[in-house]
Amino acid sequence: NCLFFIDEIDKAGMPGRSDNGNTTSFFDQLLSSLESPYSFVDSYFGEKAAINTSMFSWIFAANDLELVPEYFRSRCEVHIIENPNLEDWKSGSLLKSIFQKVLTSAPYSPFFVHVLSDEVADKLANSGQTPREIRRALELALERALSRYSEPPEAGSVWLSPDDFSFPAATQKRSIGFHAEVCK
Repeated sequence: NCLFFIDEIDKAGMPGRSDNGNTTSFFDQLLSSLESPYSFVDSYFGEKAAINTSMFSWIFAANDLELVPEYFRSRCEVHIIENPNLEDWKSGSLLKSIFQKVLTSAPYSPFFVHVLSDEVADKLANSGQTPREIRRALELALERALSRYSEPPEAGSVWLSPDDFSFPAATQKRSIGFHAEVCK
């Protein structure tokens, strides 16, 4: 079966996004393809390329579920994915994974020790930040750590310090990333 994943569906139909801000129109069109799968006609291809979506699986993700109309949500199975808790962070694998991905994309990666110290791991775990915010904090911390050197450091010699991190003031916390919805 074909799988369609539509990310940030809550932003569909927002002003400047589609349908001149008419959210209902977008969701009505999508709903018609879900409820009448044998007669879905894409507006670009027209009648000559009618699409049978009866065997498609649909997954929708949203940052703010309240922006998705109730009549559409009522046809979906909603799964809420929460932010990682302190135990998730302390287990180490989540931080290690994020740190390794940041290092992989950093051009100055060879200068760094590819392990987080316990002090840095504790600071990140207790920061109350989302994984996206942790990733950004790590990127900035790598740059701050390198700025301590007037000459290029030895390969594999730079450790991140808790002082390399600064976090924005606490804001209202929401669920992480998205809400997965599987329509029936």
